[in-house]
Amino acid sequence: MFLALESADDTRRVGGKAASLGRMLRAGFTVPDGIVLPTELFEDFLDSTGRREDIQELVEALDVSIVNAANDASNHIQGWLEETPLSDALSSELSRYFNGNPGVFAVRSSAVGEDSARASFAGQLDSFLDIADEQALLEAVKRCWCSFYSARGLTYQRATGVRLAGMAVIIQTQIEGAVSGVAFTQSPQDSNSLLMEYVEGGCEALVSGEVTPESLTISREHDGGHKAIELLSGPQVDSLHSTFMQLEDEFGAPQDIEWTIDPDGQLYLLQSRPVTVTDAGERVVYSNANINENYPGPVEPFLQSLAKTSYAHYFRNLAIAYGFAPHRIEAMEDALQNIVGVHGQRLYYDVSNIHAVFRMAPWGDVFAQWFNDFVGVEVNTETRDRDATWERGKLGRAAEAFELFTMSLKIIEQYRTMTTQVEAFERTVTNFVRKCTPAKLREQDRDGLVKLLEGFIEIRCHKWIGATLADSACMVCCGALDSFLGRAFDEDSDVLLHGLLRGLPDIVSSEPPKQLWYLSRTIRNDENLNTLFENDTAFVLETLGWDGERMAADHSFAAPLQAFLDNWGFRCTGELMMTTTSFQEEPEPVIDMLRSYKDMVNKGPDEVIESQAAKRLAQTEELASQLNPATEQVFRTLLRATGASLSLRERARLKQAQLYRCCRRIVFALGEELAASGELSNADDVLFMTWQEMVSLGEGSEVPTEVAQRKRRFERESLWEDLPPRIITTRGQSWSPPVTPQTTEEAVESDDDALRGIAAAAGNVTSRATVALGQQDFHTIAAGDILVAPQTDPGWATVLFLVQGLVMERGGMLSHGAIIAREFGIPSVVGVHRATERIPNGSTVLVDGDGGYVHIHA
Repeated sequence: MFLALESADDTRRVGGKAASLGRMLRAGFTVPDGIVLPTELFEDFLDSTGRREDIQELVEALDVSIVNAANDASNHIQGWLEETPLSDALSSELSRYFNGNPGVFAVRSSAVGEDSARASFAGQLDSFLDIADEQALLEAVKRCWCSFYSARGLTYQRATGVRLAGMAVIIQTQIEGAVSGVAFTQSPQDSNSLLMEYVEGGCEALVSGEVTPESLTISREHDGGHKAIELLSGPQVDSLHSTFMQLEDEFGAPQDIEWTIDPDGQLYLLQSRPVTVTDAGERVVYSNANINENYPGPVEPFLQSLAKTSYAHYFRNLAIAYGFAPHRIEAMEDALQNIVGVHGQRLYYDVSNIHAVFRMAPWGDVFAQWFNDFVGVEVNTETRDRDATWERGKLGRAAEAFELFTMSLKIIEQYRTMTTQVEAFERTVTNFVRKCTPAKLREQDRDGLVKLLEGFIEIRCHKWIGATLADSACMVCCGALDSFLGRAFDEDSDVLLHGLLRGLPDIVSSEPPKQLWYLSRTIRNDENLNTLFENDTAFVLETLGWDGERMAADHSFAAPLQAFLDNWGFRCTGELMMTTTSFQEEPEPVIDMLRSYKDMVNKGPDEVIESQAAKRLAQTEELASQLNPATEQVFRTLLRATGASLSLRERARLKQAQLYRCCRRIVFALGEELAASGELSNADDVLFMTWQEMVSLGEGSEVPTEVAQRKRRFERESLWEDLPPRIITTRGQSWSPPVTPQTTEEAVESDDDALRGIAAAAGNVTSRATVALGQQDFHTIAAGDILVAPQTDPGWATVLFLVQGLVMERGGMLSHGAIIAREFGIPSVVGVHRATERIPNGSTVLVDGDGGYVHIHA
């Protein structure tokens, strides 16, 4: 009934994976021992369901007409399989094998047609580890067979054009790995190199993408003598290289290999398959535009895992809301799972995948370009052979017309109810915030904290549609308005757009500077408060009774200041980062800003915004007068829609910041609990767990052993400097910065030279430049300065009112800093490469917000 793994040689009976392992064993390579359940057992099992013809009909219908969603077909088929028991003869043989071979087993699928040069089927079929009892073994075999009809497997077959012809199952002794990894004997990026990625422990977390691995690239002609590296000794590296190249010789083609080294140092080969065509040579473009506004520095594995999950749900839920056909959403799954990448522990957009998602929509290239304009990406990508574009997913003219009609109705309905959905999102966040005060978190045990974290994940992944719609509406409206301006008028559309978006009503990001202004007037008009604020910041806070959480003194100014912190103190630089403290935790910068505000005698924020609004309205009327009545109506409609969507987007972003501050409190409370129990060395080490690992603590799981390794890697890579804003590499290839930094522009030394960027807010101003890298530098910013910063998020709003000009290294015309700058009429240039290094602190600079230049005066 079973075959010994070593004798597995007929691919038609044992599948590609088992045949490969059998060949490796026969050639003398070390492979975990095991058996194979050949394909005829799977066929017998299908016959025993009594549903063989029904299954075939569903699969054929899926091949002929992809309107039938893979999920629906899979659910039907797997339901029939799950209710069918294994035969008595098979159950008896499996029991006999289990009892005669004590140990822990891995149960792995081996399909006929997988692991080929054309399609690897990597991750499409299921395997099960840590099988340590008889019933679990029987269940694992059955679940492997069920995965033959999984939705992802059916979708992959349709996308690649490769049909699986049968299913075998491998049962092997499971090896406890000390170090495990994957290797490409021919690197996708360099045909003369071998690429290896590896982690501490087993291989599962690596191949599933849950952890960021160590990486090593060495010459295929390597002749030994390699130095020790992280986790591996020099002799181990030499042995791995030699074994991998021998394996390539055995199979006669470059191989994709999974391997592990046990605690005694023995190397085991777990799998070898040809490097597939799609793995080699696919160009991928990463950009940190806009995403570094949200995540301006290195991010730990917790936030990496959260970003990957949340961005996938963000785009998927938007596609569902807009009425995309289920087969289109299924086809974009691979791209959705890889919207973000991590390089040097920094987050980057995978622009290639984002553009692929947009191209699944009608007029997808237009939306891809609008996305670029929206976030400040300056690169286009090519449509890949495997991308499921709108054209490739069409089912005929009638079906396309019906699909477009259905999508139009959905989109109209979503935009009609967008304000209501944003309001619902705001209420959801407000209700959650009430559960996460420091006092309430102190009352929670581990299970309670895990449930709160699950609540945060539920909101971020499944109750975010209001915020998502506001974002997408803002992108579409701004793109459409910019296109209209470019066609209707001779002037530069970007310059016109700057003017038409200044002084907009109901931009919530301008509220913190307004509230600070009101507080500063109170100080200015009160002699005692004026005297108090002449003292140092520590004395001011002590007088107001700051106890580390609240202003507790019975002082006339304590309550108003605490109200500001309660309502706006969660807004800070890097407000989505887990390691950034807010003004609610450290109010010192607020005291420093109040000193600067109270010394200002010019107009307050309300008056400045009213002045900008008057200019916007005057420009609107001037432009409208140049249009015929019908075109004028289109212009005014686009303008109203753009203003409304910007307002809603800023409201959603406000609640996002508040929600992430709660997440930070929950995560660190959980870290303190784990440190107190001795499961973590320090509370901060909790950030080196993924959110999935934290949630699994509530199910009895332990803290992963990889925490220390992840922390070492993070500490090493977070020191990398001068990471480029754009990285172009090959899919599957780990990126690391060159040993010699790439040449960049030298600092400007004369009046004739200028730094080039993107014009973000109109006007020209000359003043002193103050370089500020974060809120720790807020105290150095004086009224009338030109602020030079890496990027700004809404947490910078309170200092933007102080300055006369803004220069940012990163960002686009619709980044939050640019939006607030237009509110206050501050000339701004963004996207100026290495501005914080090239503009000397204290120098005199001219900011040309119309042309997008910054001039440094000698």
